Amino acid sequence: MTDLWPSADANQQRSDQARALIDQASAGMSIELVALTGMDLCALDGPALLLFDQPVSDAWGRLDDKQRDQATTLTLGGLARRGLLSDSGTAGTHAVNPPLGLVLAARTRPAFTVLAEVDHEGARPMKMWALGDESDPLQALVVEAPASAPAGHYPTIRKMGALGWFYRYLLVAPQVATGLLTDWAITAPPRGRRGRAPARILSVYWHRPGEDLRGLIVTVHGDGRTALLSRDDRTTDPEVYDRAGLQQVMSDLFTLGRR
Repeated sequence: MTDLWPSADANQQRSDQARALIDQASAGMSIELVALTGMDLCALDGPALLLFDQPVSDAWGRLDDKQRDQATTLTLGGLARRGLLSDSGTAGTHAVNPPLGLVLAARTRPAFTVLAEVDHEGARPMKMWALGDESDPLQALVVEAPASAPAGHYPTIRKMGALGWFYRYLLVAPQVATGLLTDWAITAPPRGRRGRAPARILSVYWHRPGEDLRGLIVTVHGDGRTALLSRDDRTTDPEVYDRAGLQQVMSDLFTLGRR
């Protein structure tokens, strides 16, 4: 596998640029980092990362070793032409430039992770990873949002199946992320095949030193104005929230994940 990480010295300028992007997001800007396909993520060792989409991983696994090697070489070359990777100065390695580097860092070492899914077949989830350090574990969040293929005629992408899925990655402040989750959760999802409105399920996972991976699950049924919310233990009656109350719940989930 190609080593994507350059030396610490070579990465100092990129670290400064990444820090500047985090500071901009912390100030309230929503920053478009990058758009990637399932193939891009697999070439970047995505299947080894937390909460990787199973259909994409399965499609990658169906390729033989030669096909995966060829796909990785072509994909990394394409990422380099887009300015997301550059020459590290060491043979066989690439330096990861800041927009892509933030995505990989968040997916690899998050303070906590949020998975937002609709409970029906075929719906692709939204995901969030918290970026921070020991002193401040929640400085910004990287958001992964499912995206449609760009306009135009792309027959090759359609033939790729799940490997051709597109993902948008944004860098946002915590308050922006809670707003995104609130809007997502309170909106009534399309009705399923049996005419029943499926639930929206929000899962928060965190992993602290000396602990197993832990999580909290919240189930939400929204109608656009209010939301009926159940905790993961389901031992109490569902609670009803308006938009402001639901946004506070989302903020509380972030607080729980960063402790």
